[in-house]
Amino acid sequence: MFPSICQQQPYATLFPRIDTTVQAVNAHQAPALTAEIATRNGWTPDFGLSDSDILRICIELIAYSQQAQARRVQELINGGIFKKVFLNYDVHAVANLQHDQLYAQYWNQIGAIRFPSKLDAMIGCAQALLRIKNQHPSFMSFLLASNIPVTVKSQSDIEAFWREFAALQQYLCHVQMPFFNNLTSLCHLLMTLGYDCAKPDSAVMSAAVNLGIVSIGGTPKKPIYTDRKRKDVVMTMQVYCICRSLRVTVLDVYLLICGGQTGARHLVNSRFYQRT
Repeated sequence: MFPSICQQQPYATLFPRIDTTVQAVNAHQAPALTAEIATRNGWTPDFGLSDSDILRICIELIAYSQQAQARRVQELINGGIFKKVFLNYDVHAVANLQHDQLYAQYWNQIGAIRFPSKLDAMIGCAQALLRIKNQHPSFMSFLLASNIPVTVKSQSDIEAFWREFAALQQYLCHVQMPFFNNLTSLCHLLMTLGYDCAKPDSAVMSAAVNLGIVSIGGTPKKPIYTDRKRKDVVMTMQVYCICRSLRVTVLDVYLLICGGQTGARHLVNSRFYQRT
């Protein structure tokens, strides 16, 4: 804990607004929210995950990206189509797939992911994992060696997190890892793996603007969020969670709800979105 920072500006003004938002969600929660919070509280890195596991996670996160409807993507995942398309996530086999072949055979089934270019990125992840394999026993062993703090409990932890995050991002650029060499998707990956991080996507950023964490760029209909602003949002979430003894992964779901993400709307009753 570092209570002094909790009383500093802008946190002393900002955090009560986040408190109010959390309380509003709790007052309108559906039963599914309790289960979701319990699940997210239990997220912790499994450094024994195979590269096949990592490829599956990367493919699913890419599917969710770029404002694809979370509910429709979840239906695809639950239906097992990605496991079929990507050959049970065999890294060597996926690395040799061809975009045109996948598009011709499967796009009519997986078009909910929105952009055909994602197929190239999914194949590219397998190819990047093989490059990492040439230097490390596995992706997770490499991640363990990166020394990114799994949990952030102090200001120094946050500083270490972002220092090692930058080094990880640079390495992923070096091995030509698509998607996850950028800030938003790398945050999403680390959060999914169990680190104290959040994905600063459009829903989270919309909630952050409404809370006054950052200002909007562009226009309300076409907002522009720089990586600096996205990082500021995640850092603010990390500080808040230290001050309130909350997991960042849990605060993430509150902001997804407030931002109106399609995959999170079922976690509250309809009256939440009817508030004035």
